[in-house]
Amino acid sequence: MKKILHIAYLVIISVLLILLWQEQSTLEPSISATPYQSSVAEQRDAAERGTSRDYAIDIDEANLEAMIAELQAENHALRMQLEEREGELAELRAEEDEASVEVASIENNGQSSGSAALQRAMQSAIDGHLSGDEMNVRREEEPVDPDWAYPVEQGLQDFFISQEEFRDFTLASVECRTSYCELKVTSDQAGKRFDSSALHRYMREQEWYENGMMMAFENPETGETTVILEARRPRE
Repeated sequence: MKKILHIAYLVIISVLLILLWQEQSTLEPSISATPYQSSVAEQRDAAERGTSRDYAIDIDEANLEAMIAELQAENHALRMQLEEREGELAELRAEEDEASVEVASIENNGQSSGSAALQRAMQSAIDGHLSGDEMNVRREEEPVDPDWAYPVEQGLQDFFISQEEFRDFTLASVECRTSYCELKVTSDQAGKRFDSSALHRYMREQEWYENGMMMAFENPETGETTVILEARRPRE
């Protein structure tokens, strides 16, 4: 009986050993395959990550190229606008230069003609036949010599104040230039005419008036008398 039990134990142990061996054989291929599968998975993940990075880099490069192209287009447009504005500015400057030349030419012509007209008016005064237009020319264009004009104006004002003959007249204005004086005399009494003979006598006593000329014009409507004095001063 014991022998039979011993044999049964051996058989059971043998069966268990066989089953254990079979289980180990089954597990070894799966265990050995795991590193390979992990390597393949890692490579696949790495490849996918590399592809993603390459794709992202391609997108960034494309965006950068598009931005550069856009900036170049804007730069070209700005250059075209700048060249257009520079052209307009050059045209405006040319027009201003032409206008300046025209104005200078007109001014020079005006000065030349004005000087010629003044010379003719002064010569007419010396010759003793000064016209109304020539009087206006001298009034507007003859320069003022302050060393001569202001003392003469003051002397004429003092003369009108001091002379009894002129008590009924007022020296409304007196303006002297270089060798020319214009007096405006008004009467304080209606209808009383200004007698320029007393003024002429006074002028003959003045050294600066030697060989000078006097003309008087009365305006019957206003009663005002305009007196023109021409002192024939030596020309320098």
